[in-house]
Amino acid sequence: QDTIDKAESIAPLLDRWVELASNTKTYDNIDVVATARIKTGEPGLHTDPEKHIRGVLKDIGERPSKSSCSDLNEFCFWGAALINPLPPLGVSLEVRGRMLEAKSINERLDLLQRTVERSIQNLEGTRPL
Repeated sequence: QDTIDKAESIAPLLDRWVELASNTKTYDNIDVVATARIKTGEPGLHTDPEKHIRGVLKDIGERPSKSSCSDLNEFCFWGAALINPLPPLGVSLEVRGRMLEAKSINERLDLLQRTVERSIQNLEGTRPL
């Protein structure tokens, strides 16, 4: 049950991440680090972030349920794919390899939570990567 509660607490963070990452106004703040910028230190991306995130969500499918251990693993990998899309926006620390190496669901959930929180700080411009 603790792992399900943990996943439930991460879900709104992922929603917030999508909201920020897909909003073009997010990238008007030059403190937001994004490798997809047209030019470092200047507003704007070379891609439409809303279209980009919409495509990523289409590619990775619906958010997995959080009701069983196998679903929680899927949830963690889904979250990692969301915040580290290909092609990259470069707004999150790379987490996919570490997610594969994690030895437990708790480790994966902790990793996902820390990485999403850190990316949100970047996207809000409060703590650039």
